[in-house]
Amino acid sequence: KDSTIVFLIQYTEFFARIQEVAATSFKFFHAYLFAAIVYLIGVTFIVGLTRFLEHRLLRHYGQGY
Repeated sequence: KDSTIVFLIQYTEFFARIQEVAATSFKFFHAYLFAAIVYLIGVTFIVGLTRFLEHRLLRHYGQGY
């Protein structure tokens, strides 16, 4: 649970910084596109890691896990 809270704080902080950059540079599209790409890469990595660990645990402990 602690890692989830840390992730949410970092996520919120990241998007707050993106909003600041967008507001000062008036390049809203570029800032939010960058944020979307970073978010997509992060989520894809986390989903892939979760699937890998799930398959590894199922293989090690069997389907009844």
